[in-house]
Amino acid sequence: MENQDQTQSENNVIKLWSPNAAANLALLFSPIFSAWLMAKNWQELGKPDEAKKSMTWVKIWIGFLPVSLLVVVMAPGIPMTLVYLILLVAWYYKLGKKQITYVREVGVQYEKKEWGKPVLIALAATVVWFMFAGAVGGAAALANPPKEMLEAAALPLVNQMAMQSGVNVTCSSVAITGESSKGVYDAVATLSDGNTLKLKLVLKGGQLMVNIIP
Repeated sequence: MENQDQTQSENNVIKLWSPNAAANLALLFSPIFSAWLMAKNWQELGKPDEAKKSMTWVKIWIGFLPVSLLVVVMAPGIPMTLVYLILLVAWYYKLGKKQITYVREVGVQYEKKEWGKPVLIALAATVVWFMFAGAVGGAAALANPPKEMLEAAALPLVNQMAMQSGVNVTCSSVAITGESSKGVYDAVATLSDGNTLKLKLVLKGGQLMVNIIP
């Protein structure tokens, strides 16, 4: 009978990931990781409504990360890092801190869960995310390269055109003055004799073409 009571007592032991550690790891692995762990903790604590709230934040963060990546690529002027930090602080004070306070004030006695498996999963997910972000960023850079890259690429093309025409001058610099349409840029080339040429740069299929405007 005593052994049976001991078994039942062991089965009723609350097992949690440390709420403090879970909240702090949001800085390393994003709040997706922390909110998911805290949702599991709330379930263990017998608080299904709080668990649902945590899972709602998991969904919010899963939606935010790819959207923020697209915004950074398509509209780099928008401060998405600031938006991320605001959401992070909002999540912490809205839900993350709540579990820490609850466990401390109620005096919940719990057995600490092992961190090995969730941390390994989080590391793998982080690596996959950065690989994906790098691929998207690289593709965006090819489709929308910065002006400096286009200007540098146009310089040898202008010199090649000058050599083919038999003109004894070289191009010292190319400066883009505007974008007349998608992938079509107005530019000015400065020559070694002090003269300038008006150019039309056309970026198509990852290739740059240079046309001299008479």
